[in-house]
Amino acid sequence: MKLPLKLFAFVVFFTAVTAAPAGAAPAHYRVVGTGDSILFLVAMSGQLQSTDRWIDTEAGRQAYVKGLDNRYSTAQMLPILLAKSQPGGWVVVQDDTAGTSAEWQKVIHNYVEKIPNDRCILAVLPVVARTGVWDLISPEQSVVNARITRIEVNRQPCHAYVRWDLAVNNHPEFVTADGKHPTDLGMAWLAAAIDNAVGFRV
Repeated sequence: MKLPLKLFAFVVFFTAVTAAPAGAAPAHYRVVGTGDSILFLVAMSGQLQSTDRWIDTEAGRQAYVKGLDNRYSTAQMLPILLAKSQPGGWVVVQDDTAGTSAEWQKVIHNYVEKIPNDRCILAVLPVVARTGVWDLISPEQSVVNARITRIEVNRQPCHAYVRWDLAVNNHPEFVTADGKHPTDLGMAWLAAAIDNAVGFRV
């Protein structure tokens, strides 16, 4: 799998953990998150405003597939993430939809089962790559998977969505030529959407 040059440079320079700025790091954070290269780019852009956060991402990571640095899959990362989360806080989940819709339903169901009911889930709804380089799923399946995500996450008492799927459909300039990774405009939109959903605060 070849990464876009810009993304590869990011990965080489920094291995995908963004936390609160230096100082006395809290034991637990109001906002925690995990994801693949999409959330990675947003976190690395420096545009997320809330400092009370701990986000772990990795290019290439999928639900059960380790990422580029071969550290963790999202499923392996989730318990670590929850250990850093505080009751009443937000858990941001962004993941790739590779695989069948049945497999995707199992993935999201598992996330919701493991995240305590005293946490709010913020799900970044997925889009499909236009080129077929990154995903072997159709646009139709991507729509189904986004719907599956909403159905499963609706089971959590507190939840919200970042409609990345609709944003990309309405604004093709939000993604690069691969139809998946955010451009500067897309990163700005995603950062603002996440901050707004979790109630940005310093």
